[in-house]
Amino acid sequence: ILFLVAPVVASVVQIFAYGLSLANTVIVLVSAAMYVFAYFDINNTVEHAHEIEMTHLKQNTTVMKHLFDQTATAFIEALEERDPFSKGHSKRVADYAVKIARSAGMDDKECDDIYYAALLHDIGKIAVSDEILLKGDDLTDEEREVFKSKQLAGAKILEKISEYPTLSYGARYVKENYDGSGYPAGIKGEDIPKSARIIAVADAYDRMIARDSYNEPLPPLVIREEFITGSGNRFDPVYAQAILRMIDVNAFGNLYEDSSGEDEGDTVELKCEKYREFVSKGILIDTRTTKITFSSGKLYERGKFSAPSLIIFDSYDSRVHHSARSIGAYNYKEYAELWFDGHYVCTEARNMEVSVHEKGLSPDKDGADKFYTVTTVRLGDHLRIRLEGPTHDVEAVIALSNGSSWAYTGITGENCHIRDIDVTVTDEGVKEGEIGRISDELSYIDRLESDIPNIQINGTRSASTEGVPVRDGMKLMFHTMSLPMANLVWHCPYIVLFYSEDGKVNGPGYREYALIKINGEDNGSNEYVQNNFTMKRDEEFGGWDNWKRLNKVGLECEISFMRRGKKITMSTSNLGIEITNVTTLSEGPDQVYVSLTGDEVALTDIRII
Repeated sequence: ILFLVAPVVASVVQIFAYGLSLANTVIVLVSAAMYVFAYFDINNTVEHAHEIEMTHLKQNTTVMKHLFDQTATAFIEALEERDPFSKGHSKRVADYAVKIARSAGMDDKECDDIYYAALLHDIGKIAVSDEILLKGDDLTDEEREVFKSKQLAGAKILEKISEYPTLSYGARYVKENYDGSGYPAGIKGEDIPKSARIIAVADAYDRMIARDSYNEPLPPLVIREEFITGSGNRFDPVYAQAILRMIDVNAFGNLYEDSSGEDEGDTVELKCEKYREFVSKGILIDTRTTKITFSSGKLYERGKFSAPSLIIFDSYDSRVHHSARSIGAYNYKEYAELWFDGHYVCTEARNMEVSVHEKGLSPDKDGADKFYTVTTVRLGDHLRIRLEGPTHDVEAVIALSNGSSWAYTGITGENCHIRDIDVTVTDEGVKEGEIGRISDELSYIDRLESDIPNIQINGTRSASTEGVPVRDGMKLMFHTMSLPMANLVWHCPYIVLFYSEDGKVNGPGYREYALIKINGEDNGSNEYVQNNFTMKRDEEFGGWDNWKRLNKVGLECEISFMRRGKKITMSTSNLGIEITNVTTLSEGPDQVYVSLTGDEVALTDIRII
């Protein structure tokens, strides 16, 4: 400053005392320029120093975060060693919680906070004795209260980390329910911290898919229903809906992560001493031709009966079940048992016909492996199964109890070593009439027919009505009845908004704008349009068991449409579930169609007003 100011002052004095001096003027200008350059140089130096400081700060932050992550993970892993069935639980919950948080639009900082809160949410287990921790569900009331105290114990530990209050929130409030029926504080709704509401959903999901000492993992369909029926009472509806969408698109990968790293269902080798001692994972029988090959040899002495066989069945997890508890939980149905010599047992199938062709070969008694082939295909509610063994060719036609049931083939046997199981699925199917019908088709749509033909939907969206152009003030009314075998809350009608060139679902140029299930679910699609979906349950809603019962009895439904330019508002109310969806078209054709579909439901008397 002195270097700049002194020449300026001297130059001003000289101007008044002696007149203008060119040399002094140049000195002043040079001084000013040097000051400016020095100023910029100092700024650059400061900025460079600041960049270095920020780089070091970021590096230190990354190191500290990494150290905290390693410390927290190591501590939780050591804690989970006390209970082998909880191994990996906290890490999985943390991963699920972050995915839910990201789907809800949270930023990186919020996701990090939720990750570590989820990772440490079970830290209170340190205050629970091994005797109670490992006892499972068989706790006394007093022991249960001790076990529940782990939430407060964990919160007390994490409160010491005052810079991150989210950590203690996760431990304290993860067992609170959205309707206020949880513990320890009994708070409800948005009074529960957001992080705890997310962790509660992630924690419940992992416990549903986990195998422990007293519980098998729940089937995927049951898990899905648990979140639907728990939405609004046990879980925050927003985050319950988020995890439902992730389940539907398989965002978490394999639902069942066996800690051993083995999937007992994917068996390529079976050693069956007793009949049905082991059964392979079910191989789906559908409209495509499936060819199964394997070899089988005797397991023990020659004189003992030895033969492979098949079990035809249905269950949520495509596995054969034996105990009454698992049969109920997995909705297990066994249709038939079938041997390669033509013997069979028909159980829950409506009918079964078997034809046998003897090859004229005597059984080989040397104990060497024999080769077997099974070919399966399905047409509606009928199955055709062809068996080729060393002495017989067998063809079985099985009429299922209904057209919506799934069917699987399980391989088992008695006193045999089955190996080299290979499954090949081709696009080849069968045409109508190629499988002889042995039982009449069950129909639930032999009722009044109105503006649109009645439809029976045996599986998820297996049939749809013709498209109806949406117009302002239009009403779509119909009678719905869930099929007798339906047992899930989404076995009900669905409403589809779409465009196609021919006005048919999946027609040329098909674009799906919205899929609304009248049980209160939407598909969340915003690919072509913007959807604003709202659902609430009023006092008329009598619970989900009542919902399923009344849907089987049958009810009248009415859907109202209002159209204002590019905006279509659809509303309906059924058994206490009120739904409104506003679809805003951004571009594309102005014509929009509506169609009815569903899952395991019969739709009749369809009227357009």
